[in-house]
Order: sequence, then C-alpha cells, then structure tokens
Amino acid sequence: MKLAEIAKEYSVNKIVIESNFGDGMFSSLLSPVLNAIYPCAIEEIRNHIQKERRIIDTLEPLMNQHRLVIDYSAIQKDIEFGLREPKNLYYSLMYQMTHLTQDRGSLVHDDRLDTITLGIQYWNEYGILKQDSELALGQYKKKQTLDELKRRGNIFRSQQLGNSKSKSSSLSRLKAFG
Repeated sequence: MKLAEIAKEYSVNKIVIESNFGDGMFSSLLSPVLNAIYPCAIEEIRNHIQKERRIIDTLEPLMNQHRLVIDYSAIQKDIEFGLREPKNLYYSLMYQMTHLTQDRGSLVHDDRLDTITLGIQYWNEYGILKQDSELALGQYKKKQTLDELKRRGNIFRSQQLGNSKSKSSSLSRLKAFG
C-alpha cells in the first residue's frame, strides 16, 4: 500500500520491478493495490548476470566519467542513518557503494545500490545516459547561445519599435534575429 501511495505522491508513470526472485508474484500482489490507489503501468525486468558484476558494469562507466550525481543532502541522510545503529550500516548506500566487489555475496545488503543500478539500466535502454558528453555539452552551449540571441533581439526590438522615426529600418535589421 505504501508503494502505491508513493507512486501517487510523485505522479509515477511506470513502476519497474525485477522479477528474478518471485517470478512475477510481487507484480501480481502489487497490481490490485496499485489499481485501487493509483493506477500506473508495471514493467517486469529479468536479469541473468551475476548481481555484483551487473552493478559494477553499470555504475563504473558513469562514475569514472563523473556522471553519477547524488544530492549532498541525500548523502548526509544516508550516512547519518548508517551511523545511527550498527546494523544500519549495511543498508547505507554509501557503504554498499564503497564495499562492493565482484565476489558473489560481497555485500550483506545491496538493495539501495541495486535500485540505482536498475534505474540507470532502464534509462540506458532508451539511450539517455549513453549520450556523448562532448556532443551534449555542444548542444547545450548552442541552445544557450540561441536563447541569448533571442533575448537580446527582443530587447533590441522593444527599443527600436519604441522609436517611431526609424521603424522600417529597424524592422529590416531585425529579420536577422528571426
């Protein structure tokens, strides 16, 4: 019930569930509750690769490129939670991230790290995270430049159109700004 309420609170369009350890049972149990509280799509995914290897293979490229961003306040809350009680440490995302190895079962709990990995894998399927960072930066700079030119053009238009003596010459010069 709490998952359905969270989905409603954040206007979720789709819930992605890893079906490896229930063979669809979790989706079957969640679906009627979700439909009663907040109907949205459910998509099951199945992984066939060793979990530790899959997590490392997914996160390492992003982390090496400094493209995985975690809000500072989330890190603070995670660390405070991990230090509150000794057993909480194993549930901490930062602990999981810094203690993961390729060895099977290297973590007692990997739930938070696995959730981030599943989200990144989902977005990778759509090519969103596979963009070349140089190309994306170039596109961003081009958009910023065009936006600035439009802004300056609007200022120029408003200044020139206010001056009735040179309306026609101002209009012909403004055509370059679109």
